[in-house]
This record gives sequence, C-alpha cells and structure tokens, in this order.
Amino acid sequence: MLTAWAMTSYYNTKDSHQPTVTVSLPGPTAEPLLLTREAKALLPKILEGVKYARAGVVVTDLLPMGRRKPLRRS
Repeated sequence: MLTAWAMTSYYNTKDSHQPTVTVSLPGPTAEPLLLTREAKALLPKILEGVKYARAGVVVTDLLPMGRRKPLRRS
C-alpha cells in the first residue's frame, strides 16, 4: 500500500488544503518507477496556485528482500 500526501502550512488559513491518495500495489516491489508512477496519482488533486509546505510518501506492508509471501495453489 502506498499513500502520497501534500499539505499547506498550518499557518495558511486562507488556502488550507491537504490532498491525499492511497493506492494498493500489485505486490511486493522495490521498483522505483512503479512506486513513482503510483505516487503521481496525487497530482490531479493538487490545486494550481496553492502554496504547499510539505509532501510525503508512505509505503506500508514492507518485507525484507527474499521474504515475500508464497503464492497459494488452488
């Protein structure tokens, strides 16, 4: 799961905005292009002309390399 967010300053009461997007990843990955593509889903929620003070990306369900869950057979 990947969550990308942005927010205006706490002191900006006029243009307060905190867009966020959460997407499910297709599986465990360390592929930066896939993570970047998924994080870009936030961009349509960014308002033109608003001054954002901070932004971030949070990735959850992390696994050490080689410790992926095996696929179950039916």
